[in-house]
Formats: sequence, structure tokens, C-alpha cells
Amino acid sequence: MLYIIVNPASKSGLGRKRFELLKNEFNKNHIVYEVFFTEKKFGAGKCVKTILERIDRDKTKNPVIAVLGGDGTVNETVNALYPRTDVAIAYLPTGSSNDLARALEVSPDPVEFVKQYRIWMNKNKNTNTNKVIDTDKDMILNQDLGLLTDETSPAKKKRAFAVSCGIGLDAAVCKETNNSVIKDILNRFHLGKLSYVAIAVKQILSARQTSCDITLADQSCHHFEKVLFIVTMIQPYEGGGIKMAPMADGNDGLFDVMVVSNLHPLRAFYLLPMAFFGKHVNSRCVHFFKTESLTIHTKDAMTVHVDGEYAGELNQIQLNCKKNMLSFI
Repeated sequence: MLYIIVNPASKSGLGRKRFELLKNEFNKNHIVYEVFFTEKKFGAGKCVKTILERIDRDKTKNPVIAVLGGDGTVNETVNALYPRTDVAIAYLPTGSSNDLARALEVSPDPVEFVKQYRIWMNKNKNTNTNKVIDTDKDMILNQDLGLLTDETSPAKKKRAFAVSCGIGLDAAVCKETNNSVIKDILNRFHLGKLSYVAIAVKQILSARQTSCDITLADQSCHHFEKVLFIVTMIQPYEGGGIKMAPMADGNDGLFDVMVVSNLHPLRAFYLLPMAFFGKHVNSRCVHFFKTESLTIHTKDAMTVHVDGEYAGELNQIQLNCKKNMLSFI
């Protein structure tokens, strides 16, 4: 059984339009599916919970959840799935940034989507296990999952992410962009990525800086002053194609951590366009680490995001990389 989560509002209605095309392909290929549309009070997370109840009740073999939406819809999905590993994810990107799709080289074409799904089902129709099977390296994309823990909350609140987690400037940009009328307008003209750039320029001019201490998995400690932002990357891209971590590998079990400190605001305008091509890595204001886990403690509470979704104003977080926790087809 194929379960489909559709965010009809993604990219100003592209989600609904692309689902209509996909539905036609399903009918042509006689594919049985059940669709769930996200709403303000019934987001992707609630859809997943309902789907998992049906999977467990019906003892569904090789279940697949298809996601039609952007990085935010995928984020809600993986948060609701964690820590299960028996459900594969099929992804048809319809968002504004689509950084996960860019990293995984996922096609937005409904015809290609159906083709891949049919191959998957033919290879797995006679299997029944409690973990997604790697029957063909060309069919399965095993990817790492990041886990954010708010160390200041009594319940040690956790949030999963599939692309990146940021604290500081990039998170502030994501927060404002998600609530921006500009983004909706630009999406109608297929220029949604420009909203990130426009808001980034505004945020740079008013960005707060703080000091921070970072402790890596090997227990080494690193102190930074005048930190503009820190990003912990699983995939290379965020913010609609900005190549924050050119060397990031989504299934190596390691984060690529980038710290930007002691950067004059005017120099940020020079680095921003360079980052689209990954040419910012040699700047003396940019510092990189590879690690499977880290703790970040900032002097002041800063805006935090996971996969572009607002995660709060925090000053002490722990991040852990869960190797190959996600399976995409």
C-alpha cells in the first residue's frame, strides 16, 4: 500500500497541482494508494501517525509513505516516523527551497516518481521484514538523521532533521521567510528562492552576534567570539540552494559543522553570493568541523531552526547524527 501525504499549499498551490498529475499516473498504472492532505490543524505529523496506526493494524508489507511538499513537510514526516526504520519515504518535491531533493537528486516529475515506485514494489513484493531492505543500491538512498535536544527544557525536548540545523542568522532568516508575504508572491512567479536572499540581506544588517562554546564528540572544546551563526549540516544545501557545506555526505554518519564568527556585516554581503557556489570555505571567518555529535552553548539565546522550521530561542543544544536512519526510494 502506498500512503501519500500532500501539502496542497506548498509553493502557493503547486502541491495540489502536482498531485493531480500524479493521480493521473497512478490511474494509468493501476496503483492503489490512499491520500492525506495536510491542513493547519492536521499537519504531516498527524497524517503520519494515522498512517502508522493503519500499517500496524493491517501488518502492511513494505510500507511506503510518499511526501508531496517541501523540506518542511519532510521534516514533519521524519519527526513523526522517528525512531522507526521499517517505512520507506518516496519524495516528490513541491516546495520553495527543496534542498533535500537537490542533495538527493530527486526528480519533481510525477512520471519518474511512478516509474521508481513500480520498480521498488516489484523488487520488494515477496519480502516482509521490520526494516527497509537494501535490495538495490540504485533504488535505496539510506540517509542520516539529525537529532536536536534542547538541553534547557525539563523534558529534554527533541526535534529530528534531515537537512540541517542552524542557530543565529540563518535560523532568523528561515523564521522570517516562512512568515513572509514576499515568499508567497515570488512563488507565484517561480522565484521563491529570491525571498531567502532578500530577507538575508535585511537580517544581516540587524543580526545579533554572541559568544559560544562548542564541544565535539572527541570532547575537544572550541570557543568563538562574535558568532553570527552556526549550521550543522547533513546535506550540502540549505536556504534554497546555498551550498553551505560542500563536502557534506548524507550517509557518512557525520555532521559538517560551520561556524561564522568575527565577520563584519559588509563582508557578509561578499560571502553570501560565494556560498551559493561553495566558495566561502576559505574565508578566515568560516570554521568547519566534522563530528558525529556536538553541544553548542551560546551566551545569549538565539533563534534555532531544523530544516528551515522554527525550533525556538535557545542557548544550549545537543546534536546527534543517527547514521542511515532514513530510507528514500
